[in-house]
Amino acid sequence: MASYLSLDVGEKRIGVAIADVSAPFPAPLVTLEASDSLVTEFAELLKKHKVETLVIGYPRNQKGEPTAQTERVEYIASLLQIPKNISVYWQDESLTSVKAEAELSKRKKHFTKKEVDSLAATYILEDFLQSTERIPRAESEPMEASVDGVLPSDDTKIENQDAEPTTQKTKHSFKKSLATVAAILGAAILVGLILAIGWYKTSITPRTKDGEYAVLSVKNGTGTSQIARDLEEQKIIKSATAFVLYVRLHRITNLQAGDYRLSSAQSVQEIAKILSKGRVTNVNVLISPGLRLDQIEAKLIQAGYIKTDLDAALEKIRSHPLLKDLPAGTKLEGYLFPDTYQVGPDTSAEQLLRLMLDNFQKKLSPEILSGIAAQKLTLNQAVILASIIQKEASKPSVQPTIAQVFIKRYTEGISLGSDVTALYGAYNDGIVLPEQSAQAGAIAVNHDSAYNTRKRIGLPPTAISNFNLTALQAVAQPSNTDYLYFVAGDDGQIYFSKTAAEHDALVQQHCKDNC
Repeated sequence: MASYLSLDVGEKRIGVAIADVSAPFPAPLVTLEASDSLVTEFAELLKKHKVETLVIGYPRNQKGEPTAQTERVEYIASLLQIPKNISVYWQDESLTSVKAEAELSKRKKHFTKKEVDSLAATYILEDFLQSTERIPRAESEPMEASVDGVLPSDDTKIENQDAEPTTQKTKHSFKKSLATVAAILGAAILVGLILAIGWYKTSITPRTKDGEYAVLSVKNGTGTSQIARDLEEQKIIKSATAFVLYVRLHRITNLQAGDYRLSSAQSVQEIAKILSKGRVTNVNVLISPGLRLDQIEAKLIQAGYIKTDLDAALEKIRSHPLLKDLPAGTKLEGYLFPDTYQVGPDTSAEQLLRLMLDNFQKKLSPEILSGIAAQKLTLNQAVILASIIQKEASKPSVQPTIAQVFIKRYTEGISLGSDVTALYGAYNDGIVLPEQSAQAGAIAVNHDSAYNTRKRIGLPPTAISNFNLTALQAVAQPSNTDYLYFVAGDDGQIYFSKTAAEHDALVQQHCKDNC
């Protein structure tokens, strides 16, 4: 059954509520933590509940103006990677949290912030559904316009018993014609004005939803018109003309010199505010878990970096202590740790990549390192296994058991038998694959590459993606079982078995469509 889903975005967590399309009665669903697994967990919710419509609470102040929290909500929404087939709406969330706290206070003495967030999301969805019921879109028909004062048509009969002299008639006719011309001109001006206002309002909104970054350098003495042209040329804003109009209408005369890292997901209002305050801002670049090295590069290019600089930086950072055991000539797949990184206009590509490595090194606690050693693995071998585990299953609850299966097969000289490594190998060798399906898997496992762990024994040459810390912890502390096989069923569940016969039976039972 298709569903409505609503979000109440807070500082540390997101409250989620749900309602079925057939019976739209909102109810709290879950509270998501603002962690590095947020995007993955959100995507699973959308898929599990077959969401067709997403409603996001949109905070404003008492004057109805955007706030700092509004910017945060818009930013979080841009990170969630919402599929294009899902309709997204903003819904005013004024006082929903206050209302939720008041309601929970009536029910019991103690309640958690998570309960407040999920109930606030319920009120957001309730308000949205009520508003759409009052004004159904299907019934919103355009109104016909009418213009008063036009001349009667030729077949209109005008009776006048007291005929006027010809000169008088001519005089009245001339006045009538002038009035008509004035009315037509007035109407044309009004229409033009409405169109101009519509264009202006549209042109000062963010150019894109997702946001592409660029560094804008403003030198002393640079005029507003030149700044506007630079912004348009770098594809940060929609229209240079609209930017100039906004600045003049709001009497902004103090645009400051400096280097600014700006995003196309920012409105003209936001950009003008940054430039007028001279606030050289940092931007957040999200590196999600499960990304290949080329995908990370693409994200950094989107954030304003140049590919040649990134390629050069990847060579320079090989001196980092974290990479001391990395075989010469091996690419840095898996080592750029997923997280949200603050990037300023002066942050070089090398500085950012070193920051990612530093972050990874800080995560390597003594417990993780001793656990890896206990499995008789090097750090690089553990990184390779963690990347495979991440691609096989992002849920932390099953990762230790998957780790146990792979480590047992590796130590006993049995091929890992992982399709995700075969897929990586096919992609790495330039094999064009269809969308991730059984067909893509069949092509990949039949392609003989160094990453095809169905055909080859041992670990692949490198990791196949970056990963959550939980995947590496699973390698350091695998489950204590005797499983040798697992399969991901059509229902998204992982099924483990000890023998080939048990595995084949599980495949027959749970893999009908996607595996």
